[in-house]
Amino acid sequence: MSKSSGPSEPSARRTHDATCLELGATETSIGITIPRYHNTSKWQFSTLCRRDVHEGDTTQQSPYHASRSVGGFCGFATFLTVSSNAASSSSHSSWRARSRNLSGWGFAFSADSGFTGGMYRLYVDEVGTDDLTHTVKDHHRYLSLTGVAMRVDYSGAELTPNMNWIKLNVLKHDPDTPIILHRKDIMARKGGFQCLNDPVVADRFDRSIMRLIKGADYRVMTALIDKQWMLKQQHWSKTHPYHYLMEILVEKFVQFLERQRAIGDIMPESRQGKPDQRLQQAYSDVREAGTTFIPKARIASAIRAAKLKFREKKENVAGLQLCDLLAHPSHIYVRQQMGHAVAPGAFCQRVCTALTESKYDRASGSGKIVGYGIKHLPQ
Repeated sequence: MSKSSGPSEPSARRTHDATCLELGATETSIGITIPRYHNTSKWQFSTLCRRDVHEGDTTQQSPYHASRSVGGFCGFATFLTVSSNAASSSSHSSWRARSRNLSGWGFAFSADSGFTGGMYRLYVDEVGTDDLTHTVKDHHRYLSLTGVAMRVDYSGAELTPNMNWIKLNVLKHDPDTPIILHRKDIMARKGGFQCLNDPVVADRFDRSIMRLIKGADYRVMTALIDKQWMLKQQHWSKTHPYHYLMEILVEKFVQFLERQRAIGDIMPESRQGKPDQRLQQAYSDVREAGTTFIPKARIASAIRAAKLKFREKKENVAGLQLCDLLAHPSHIYVRQQMGHAVAPGAFCQRVCTALTESKYDRASGSGKIVGYGIKHLPQ
C-alpha cells in the first residue's frame, strides 16, 4: 500500500460522519460510524453499531482496534473499506456501491474491462446422491444442486459476521472451536446443537436464522433431475446426472453474471474423492462444449476459473453454510412444482416462502422464477 504524504493513521485528525447503510431489507438495517481521514487515501475502519439480527434491538459498541480482522466473533463487525479523498466527504451510498471499490481485496475492475458488477461466488450444495443403482427408492431417485450467488466482498463483510453473531450469542459456541451450521445436525440436535432442545433457545435460533435468510443479499438457483427418468433417455450421450445439473447451473449462473455485468467462480462443498472428481469433470465438460444457449466463450468470459473451488464443511465457509440451510427446502419446493406429494415442515415452508418472495433468481421484468431460479428434468 502506498504511503500518504499526510500524517500517520494513529495521529491523523479525524471526524466521524454517521452513515446509515441498508443490508437487503429494513429488518436487518445497520448503522455505521465511519472514521474519516483528511487529506489522505488510506484504509478506513468502519465500526458497526449493529442491530441484533435476532431481537431487533440496537446496542452501541465501542470501536474495535485497527488490528482486528474482518469477520471476528463478536456482537458487531469491523469492516475494511477503501477510501480516497473524494470518498471522505459525507455519503449515503449503499454497501454494494461502496464495496465495488475494494481493490485491496483483489476485486477491482478497470473502467474499460466491461465488468462493473464485481466478483460473485456461487456456493453449491447437493441434496441426494449421484448413485444410479437405487433409483427405485424415492429418497435416492432425485438429485439436485443448489447454488447461492453472492458477492465475495459481501460474504466476508456482511454474511460471515452476521452468521458468527448467531453462533456466539444464540448457540453460545466457543469461537476457537467454531460450530458449523449443518441442517442435519440442527435437525438431530447433535454436533453442538444440543442447546436447541431448549424451546426458548430453539425459537430464538429459528428467528435469527430466518432474519439472516431474509435479510442477506444473494440469489438462489436450483437444478433437479429425476435419475430414474434420466436412465430411460437412450438418446442422451451423457450418462451421469452431474453433467445435466452442472450444465443448468453454469448456464443460469453465467446469465446472472451477465445481467450484473460481473464475473464469478464456483465453490461446491467437497464430498471428497470420486464425487468431487465427477463434479469437476462435469464442469470441465460444460466449459469445453458450452450449452444449448450459452457458447463456451461466454462461459469462459463470465466464469474465469477452470477448476471448481472445493471446500470442506470443517473450513467454516459462511456461504456454504447458508447454502446448506437453503438446499433441502429448495429441493422440496422444486419437487412440489413437479407435482410430487412432498410435505415440507413448518420451518422448511418458511424458507420456501422467503425463496419464492425474493431470493430465487428471476426474470427482471415478469419476475418469472422457472427457468431462472429453478429448473427440473423432466420439465
